[in-house]
Amino acid sequence: MGKNKKDKQKTHIVDIKGLAQVLLCSASMILKTWKQYPHFYIGHGCTAKGARFDVNDVIDYLKKRDYAVSGQKKENMDRHNSKKRFAQESKKGIQDKDSGKGVGKGNIIKLTEPTRDKFNLLRGIK
Repeated sequence: MGKNKKDKQKTHIVDIKGLAQVLLCSASMILKTWKQYPHFYIGHGCTAKGARFDVNDVIDYLKKRDYAVSGQKKENMDRHNSKKRFAQESKKGIQDKDSGKGVGKGNIIKLTEPTRDKFNLLRGIK
């Protein structure tokens, strides 16, 4: 009689296919994203086959994730993506600088030689 909301909720444990049915999506989509949801393992080791999900925990997780303050969430994502993009571009620059050292030394064209425009691509550049 004095039971709270948590006591009324029954635990509903599902596997990948069951979670797909609950979330109304394909099992292949859940297979791609299952690690982000709260889960635990049974029997088959730490794999998707052994992963089990408490439906209430997954729904609570999704609510907390999606009901975050949209401006704050967007700002954090933009900041994270810009840092990630900067790091990737920095790595690319480092890799490009050192790539090709000692490879094909006979094929290197000196910058002082006039460049031939075989396909007339530079005609508009003066």
